[in-house]
Amino acid sequence: MTAKITLYIVLISILITRYGDGLHSASAEQQISYQPSPDIIKLLLEGKRPEAARNLNNRLLTESREGNRNSTRDWLSCAVFWYLGDSTGLAQQAYNIYKDSKGVLPESADQLADRALCYAIRLASETKYKSACDTLVNSISIRPMKTMYDSLMVAESFRCLGRYYKKTGDGHESLRFFERSLEINRKMNRDYCTADDLTNMSSVLFTINKKNPLADSSLQEALDIFTRINDLPAISNVYNEMGVLEVGRDSMNQGLLYFLKSLAVKNSIPNYKKSEAITVLNNLGSVYYYKYHNEKPQKVKYIDSSGIYYKRALGYVKETSLNPAPYYINIGINFSVKKDFDRCIDYFQLALASLDPDCNPNDPDSNPHVNAASPRLADYTSYKAHAFDKRYREYHDIRDLKKGLETYLISLDMMDTLRYLYSFDSKPLLGKEFKIHFFQALEMALDIYKETADPRYLDQAFQLSGRNKAATLNEFIRLNAARKYFTGSGTWLMKEDSLKIKINDLQSQRIAQDESGEYSESERNLLNQSITRLTDELRSLQIRIRRENPDFYQMIYSNRGYSLDSIRETLQSGEALLDYTMINDQNLIVFLLTKDTLAYLREKVPPGFPDIVKKFRDGMSYKVSTAIFNNYISIASHLFNVLVAKIRIPDSINKLIILPDEQIGFLPFEALVTDTVKPKISDFSRLNYLNRKYAISYISSHEQLYRVRRNEQKIEFSSIDAYAPFTEYGIRLGQQDLPTLKYSKEEMRLIAKEFKTQQIKGKRASEENLLRSLTTRKIVHISTHGVLNLENPVESRLLLNPSRTDGNFYLFEMFSLKIESPLIILNACNTAIGDHQPGEGIMSMARGFQFAGASSLITTLWPIDDRASARISSLFYKNLRKGMDRREALQSAKNNYLDESPMNLSSPFFWASLVLFGDTEKLTTDNGLSKMYLPAGLILLSTLIFGLWLYRKKRR
Repeated sequence: MTAKITLYIVLISILITRYGDGLHSASAEQQISYQPSPDIIKLLLEGKRPEAARNLNNRLLTESREGNRNSTRDWLSCAVFWYLGDSTGLAQQAYNIYKDSKGVLPESADQLADRALCYAIRLASETKYKSACDTLVNSISIRPMKTMYDSLMVAESFRCLGRYYKKTGDGHESLRFFERSLEINRKMNRDYCTADDLTNMSSVLFTINKKNPLADSSLQEALDIFTRINDLPAISNVYNEMGVLEVGRDSMNQGLLYFLKSLAVKNSIPNYKKSEAITVLNNLGSVYYYKYHNEKPQKVKYIDSSGIYYKRALGYVKETSLNPAPYYINIGINFSVKKDFDRCIDYFQLALASLDPDCNPNDPDSNPHVNAASPRLADYTSYKAHAFDKRYREYHDIRDLKKGLETYLISLDMMDTLRYLYSFDSKPLLGKEFKIHFFQALEMALDIYKETADPRYLDQAFQLSGRNKAATLNEFIRLNAARKYFTGSGTWLMKEDSLKIKINDLQSQRIAQDESGEYSESERNLLNQSITRLTDELRSLQIRIRRENPDFYQMIYSNRGYSLDSIRETLQSGEALLDYTMINDQNLIVFLLTKDTLAYLREKVPPGFPDIVKKFRDGMSYKVSTAIFNNYISIASHLFNVLVAKIRIPDSINKLIILPDEQIGFLPFEALVTDTVKPKISDFSRLNYLNRKYAISYISSHEQLYRVRRNEQKIEFSSIDAYAPFTEYGIRLGQQDLPTLKYSKEEMRLIAKEFKTQQIKGKRASEENLLRSLTTRKIVHISTHGVLNLENPVESRLLLNPSRTDGNFYLFEMFSLKIESPLIILNACNTAIGDHQPGEGIMSMARGFQFAGASSLITTLWPIDDRASARISSLFYKNLRKGMDRREALQSAKNNYLDESPMNLSSPFFWASLVLFGDTEKLTTDNGLSKMYLPAGLILLSTLIFGLWLYRKKRR
């Protein structure tokens, strides 16, 4: 171990550079070096935190008895070690001794950092994980990074951050900090800590993606290390984690073997405490619970075995300081399966009371308060709500249904409150988890409405349908509104924007490095380090912003959706909103809202609905044949019958706003066929498309609809900026040759015939110029190549001038924009297509522009034909010139294209890809002339008056 310490001293300067740069905030006079004794450092390097605390504690007590009063600083370290070893009571004793002996003496930077670390762990012990994370980030930022001890504490802080973010469910942030802890521990040869990080990382990787092979390889490496150092408790824990992976992949029997193996290892440990088997016993209960659901033979035996293991785990928990809430929940679920709903609800109530002391454990009508929100409390509250629903379905007491909905609404309010805790990367995981709860609450509201005919519950159901969609987009919409409101309140917004731009630039450089392969590993590492440093700086700034500007965040996260009346007021005469909600690709709820009525449809969709949508999209072909034609009519009419026909849209309606959900978001409703009557020849233009009957637009959420319609300003634009980088040449991207877009030049010429247009072609079509255009009140028309990245959607991009250093405009760069353009046309392939994220929608380039504040977009659902899109665009602008609104202009352009096109160019492949999202209102323009009318008139009038005065003067 002495050799390891020597090696660490050699590496310390590297670690200081890696983690210290940009983190210092204490004054120079506070930068006092501190280092515990070598024996304590040795124990910390070995990951023996309790032993380090115990040794230091005993030594300090001995010195105190001998009259040595110079150990004040060591008492603080002792408190830190006890906290890190999960001995909160002993830690608080040591901390109190430090506080009493320190008196009013000033503290050094490392003391302030240690105090923050202690406070963070104490907050975490109270399940205040978000506050703990914020405090830990502050602790790291003020640590001076001068000694071995400082770097050890940074590694421990990263480990704690990983654990606490894992507790909040923010997998991406958790993984980021475990990786940083692992990096330090590997360099210091801290075998135990390295293996511990690998075990934690495996769990997080599996949560993010169950198929990730790194989850398995990380666990295997951890097992190898623990086996080498013969740490039996740790080996048992790894087997337990291997069981969790197998169960999560539905390999119940293999998972069961791993759990039993874990238990066997624990039983072989001398002086083994039964309380140490709590997690394994609980997991064994879960395996038998899943086997009950999935294996018909011996179902009663499985559920009884499940209950036995759950109760054993709970019994051991009560002998410890662990919170019993999750163990109460498991026993409650076990009773729910047995249809003993009274005892089920009783156990759920005990769980809620264990997390919120203000919740009465003996009163099932008592619910936790939203202010006590935590991810676990929100989840368990929804369990109780669902139990009321199940009891209603068994005994048909409407009071249970009402109690269930009331409880669900509290749970959902907690979930909305918690959204700000999550990093952007983890919000989709949050949306997926929360969506099922929103849907169940929505169904309960509709059930009550069906039973009571009370319109309040229909209103409630409609609101829940809106809250269930595009939560992250809604957050960005409110964020943009809040930023405008707070613009004059300080420099922190500018600082945040500056950091985001720097991070975006570095991420773009990293992608370029990966694609070119021309950079060394050291150059890539240097770039990653810069990104990490700036990300830390951004997170510290955001923590400070949140603390110092609570009103700012109140504006973003206090919204609980819009009432039926507030959305109805946004609708125009002759217009209807079709709001779709789908769950598990099986259950469909559709709300039809007009100025006068609200109706709903609730039914099962045909089996394999996602496959039907995929067949529809795959059937989009530029070729024409009888087989292709007949197949299209069959699928398009079938989708019309499933999604539209049963809704009974009033005859007075001629405009539709579609709010899609799940796979429905990949469909152009305009191309659905309203009947199965086949023309005598395979002529696509003769089909009765929905576009012939309705002018159709799309919206992503109630929030977005309310915001765009609430804007009562007259929507004007001065001119059009049209971008076409590939009018003269194509581009090679990796192994793919992207062609010249020869029709984009003609497209720009036709646009310029209708409106004042700046044609920005070739090398002038740069990202820099595009960003400038997007912040003006001009229409921005982009005709280029779009590159879709389904593996990492935020790296999807629009290609601009490739002669510049960065000719790519990435989705992640769009998030930081502040768009003012009233209309953006993305005439590029697949700009409305991306990774589908349940509860959020499709993460596409179009969604990126919406995040940045774009109120109106015309975007594409598949690769487009540049000749057809150029023609439709020119017809669209011609219709705008005639005074049509955006939706009518696009509808008419598509119908005109169909009427004038030959049979070989009339397939929906050519015209249905272009869809309108967002605002549909009329756009007005003066081509820059109206601003001249008044001055010109005044000049002319002044000239006439002056001329008249001269004339009269001469006559005299």
